[in-house]
Amino acid sequence: LYSSRHQSIFRWDPQTQSYIDTIPVTGFAAFMTYSADTNTIYLAYHSGLITQIDLDAPQPNALPFATLSSFPSGLNTAGPYVFTADASGSPVKHSTFAPDGSLVESVDIRYYARSFTWSEANQKMYFLDNGASTPRNVLSEAINADGSTYESELVGGIGLTRISPFDLYYHFSYPIHAAPDGSAVILGSGVIHDPETLQRFDY
Repeated sequence: LYSSRHQSIFRWDPQTQSYIDTIPVTGFAAFMTYSADTNTIYLAYHSGLITQIDLDAPQPNALPFATLSSFPSGLNTAGPYVFTADASGSPVKHSTFAPDGSLVESVDIRYYARSFTWSEANQKMYFLDNGASTPRNVLSEAINADGSTYESELVGGIGLTRISPFDLYYHFSYPIHAAPDGSAVILGSGVIHDPETLQRFDY
């Protein structure tokens, strides 16, 4: 749990049902995410700086990881890779970074999103088009995090972006949840979409 007010990350141990050592951070981060693959916390700042905190280190503390070309508008992890969105694109740029902080790939896209949801089963990032006042579409973006799902893409690279059929009558709202087995994508409005075609399921 990140608190910008306290400039600290609070950690809860579910086994002991108690808080463990708090990790202090410098400045006010815009986004925080965690990778279970690398057991690392990532923080993105308005300056474009991304820092990393290795939780396996004897004394975890924030170290520089990468720097974006502009202020961040999104941050998540895709397996061991770090996924970012920033305002240097047309209008938004999506990028992936390897665990060592090196850039894997950057692409310009037409869609701005408030947050991103990763599906390990589908190797896709899901998000809503927030370019308008009210989102009207759900999108997916392929990321070759496992290195084998999309053989034509770079390992950790960004692939095809798919958009759902335009729909004026159903409300698109966060949060987005992807079923663990990859069978469905569920929106906060209760609407369920096919994870591949993004077509709305009718029940």
